[in-house]
Order: sequence, then structure tokens, then C-alpha cells
Amino acid sequence: MTKIQIETITPVHIGSGQKLYENLDYLYDEKAQKIYIIDPQKVYHYIGENNIDRWVDAIEDSTNIVNLIKGISGSISPKEIASREIPVVGKLYQKEIKSNIRNGMGKPYIPGSSLKGALRTLIVRKSIAGKDTHVLKKLDECFESDKPKDAPLLDYLFNKTQNNLMKFLRIYDAHFENTQIYSVQIANKHGSEWKYQIKGRPNVMQPIECITPKQSYLVDLQTPNEITAYKYLKNNELLLKGNYPDNVNVFSKIENTETFLQIMHDQTIKICKKDYEQLDKNRDSTIEKYLDKLNDLIHKMNNKKPNEFYIRVGFGLGYIGMTGGWLDFSFIENKSDKIKKIDPRAHYKDIYPKTRRYLSDGTPLGFVKFTLF
Repeated sequence: MTKIQIETITPVHIGSGQKLYENLDYLYDEKAQKIYIIDPQKVYHYIGENNIDRWVDAIEDSTNIVNLIKGISGSISPKEIASREIPVVGKLYQKEIKSNIRNGMGKPYIPGSSLKGALRTLIVRKSIAGKDTHVLKKLDECFESDKPKDAPLLDYLFNKTQNNLMKFLRIYDAHFENTQIYSVQIANKHGSEWKYQIKGRPNVMQPIECITPKQSYLVDLQTPNEITAYKYLKNNELLLKGNYPDNVNVFSKIENTETFLQIMHDQTIKICKKDYEQLDKNRDSTIEKYLDKLNDLIHKMNNKKPNEFYIRVGFGLGYIGMTGGWLDFSFIENKSDKIKKIDPRAHYKDIYPKTRRYLSDGTPLGFVKFTLF
């Protein structure tokens, strides 16, 4: 195991799957620029069992629960019935908020599984971008049916689930202290013009709870290497009977953790540069700030210290940076006829896809820095 420090560079959102609703889950104090997460036990303490029906009615009518409590127990502040408070950056434009995942102690965190998933995506992109004919052949097999499937490629790169080499990549959860509510802008391209619009609704600002920048946490990281991989293969007769040893080169060329993280860092830069170059061709005032911030981040990544490495994780990465981004074939050097035929860009003269999410000042989401000790 290697110790690495994970630092948030831009706001990071890892969704809990839960949405917070005003007067049901939280109270909003616009003057203080905070939301207060309602603690049901504290509310019950003030209203008592006899007033539960009035509480339910208040929820159904979306009535401020503070006003109900004042009528029952006298003056009270939102803070007195809250489990925690979260600052709001700017104005809260919508009442529905996407919450960040939290651990059993109520602390926001980035799960190791999310970090591992981000690294796995970068590994796949690195593998496809090479000139390995066997990898490209497996990529072709992903599109033999009308519905693309990634199993042929992933099974070749990592082996099937029960013997997947990714089990050697282990990274632990990173726990943090502070979150804020940010309003995320959603920009879409319509014809030749970018607009803040989604599904016909203009000027959509999506409230998202994010882990704030400049927080850090020390975690353990274990990366696969030639010794561990072959030791595992040697003791596993099932794998030796198959063709798995031929595939072990995915990790066998990785001499150490530093080499592995540098490869992941380089792939992150390539994705960011690709996004910048695509959007720069269609630059207008709507995406101007985003491009400037993205360019600043590219510059920062290019001028990092030797023991620092950047990746992106979580919500708002954009299609290119997500798992499905390997369907963007423009980065593949040796395209087969089949890939050329199903390449999305062969059917779209305009930029594809056409949505970007970022903060009102243009800041992209999800950038974290690994510092290797």
C-alpha cells in the first residue's frame, strides 16, 4: 500500500441519490445564505405527539415548519431544529437540491469505488488509444449487435468478473468536512448558438451540494504490477487454462504507483484538451468563462510537481470524461471500417455531445489532486 493525499481542486459532487426538498428536508435562510437540514427528532421535541397531524399537513402544504413550531412552542430559529447547516453560494434558484453522499458519521466523502471507477475509465481510454490490434478487434466485437456492449473489451483488458485484475487496484474512501450548495449552469448548443437551456426550459440553474475545494485527506492506494499479477496467475489454475496471461500487459508495464498515476494524469489532460479544442471552435459568450477556467486547469496540470497527479471524478464531467466516453472514437489512431461506420461523429456535423455543466463563474466540477508520499 502507498499513502496518497487526495485534495479537492474544484467542487466535487458524488450523488447520494437523495434529493432535498424545502420545508420537508431543509429550511432556506436567504439572508444568511444557508440551508438548515431538518432534524425530525428535534422537530418532534418541540411540537409533541399531539401535533404530528399538523406537522404532516405543513409538509403537504410546503409550509415553513418554523412557523408551525412558533405557534406551538413560541419563538424558534431554523438552527435549533437542524442537524447541520450548509452555506449557499449565491442565490438558491431551485428548491430541489441534489445531496452529496455522506458516511455514517454524517461526513461528506468520495467513495473509493468512485475513484477506482474514474481510474478504470482512464485505463480503458489509454488501452483503446494505443495501436494494439487485439484491443481494437475486441472493440469491434462490442458493436456486433444493434445495442453496443462493453463486455468483450473489458473482459479482454481485465478478465471476467470473478478473476478481474482490477481487484489489485485498491483505493480507500476519502472523507472531508465541508460542503456548499452551488448553482450549476447547464449549457446546451442549439444550432450555432450555446444557450442555458435544457428540455426547453431556459436559464436552468441546478442546486448541487458539493465538497468544497482545498480540502485534503490521506488514503491508502494499491496498484497492480507485474509481480502481484503473475503471482496471482501462477496460483490460479483457472486463469492459466485460458488466455489471461496474454492480457496481463495492461498492468505489467506499470513499474510502480508513480508510473500508474502519471499515466492516469496524462489521460486526464488529453480529455481536457480535447474538450477545450472542440468547444473553442464554437466559442461564444455562454461558454467563454468555462473555457478560460478549463484552460487554467490544463496549465496547472501541465506545471504540476513530480509527485502530483490530477484526475476528475463524480458529477458534471461531461460525456468525454465518463465511462461512455470511449464511444468517442476520434482519439483512436487505427480505426477499423466497423468503427468508422458507427463513429457518432460520422453522423453529426456539429459538436457531439452538446451539454456542459459548470459553475456560474465557469469552474468545471470534479477535479482532484493526488499527492504521492
